[in-house]
Amino acid sequence: MFDSESYKFLGPPVLHLLVSVFLANNFYLNILEFLGMYFSIGILSWLIYETLQTIYNTWVGVWLNRNTNLKQMGSWAVVTGASDGIGLAYCKELARMGINVVLMSRTLEKLQKCAKMLEADFGVDTMVIQVDFSEGVEAYEKVEVLLRGMDIGVLFNNVGMTYPSPSHFHEVATPKFINDIININALAVTMMSKIVLPGMLERGKGVIVNVGSYVSCNFSPWFALYGASKAYMEKLTDDLALEYKDRGIIFQYQLPGYVSTKLRLNNLNNKFLKDILIFLIKI
Repeated sequence: MFDSESYKFLGPPVLHLLVSVFLANNFYLNILEFLGMYFSIGILSWLIYETLQTIYNTWVGVWLNRNTNLKQMGSWAVVTGASDGIGLAYCKELARMGINVVLMSRTLEKLQKCAKMLEADFGVDTMVIQVDFSEGVEAYEKVEVLLRGMDIGVLFNNVGMTYPSPSHFHEVATPKFINDIININALAVTMMSKIVLPGMLERGKGVIVNVGSYVSCNFSPWFALYGASKAYMEKLTDDLALEYKDRGIIFQYQLPGYVSTKLRLNNLNNKFLKDILIFLIKI
């Protein structure tokens, strides 16, 4: 027997085929005309669906208050890579909602500065955890102890690492670089999810957002390890979303495109070429 998920996947293509056969039969189309109509209907249906979904997610759903209330998930949110860029922006938005924030990153001074700013501007509580995510599994023993027992409703896995400059795999793939980029981009999202999930499951609610990149579903030559690590994040997120969909846990994978960050391309002297390469890789 088919469950609701099976109907969700099989319904649209079956309906598409039935409509196409009905129209072909009524308009006496030959095989070439039928194929042209079949694919045209498919493409048009996909465009209409994506457009309506974007309108709903961006405006209508928010207006109907169908968006997830993060504050109801728990009193604390955890953000990795919290001292700069996207991570810091998430911290500010969470604090604006009145959610206490745990800031995690490598540089203690920057974390403390950001934490003081959040407390002064938004009146929330903060916790700072200095951690070097490149250290591997051992780095999370301290993290797990510090977060134990906290009412964590939201986790933003944002910390990430990319190449110092566009490089061929054999040029950049030193043992240390491979270790660092896999630990930071793949192991971090895995371990942090493992740490917060038991508490979320006990309370029957929680949100885990994994911040990836558009390169996870696109070609990323000269940044192959970076793209592969982001593809891992996407696969992990999709499967965990299905695994825990009936347990009250929401998973989301975000695919930001070009974002102005501290990405270094020191080996390139031509600024125009540098900007073009950043744009192509990041989107």
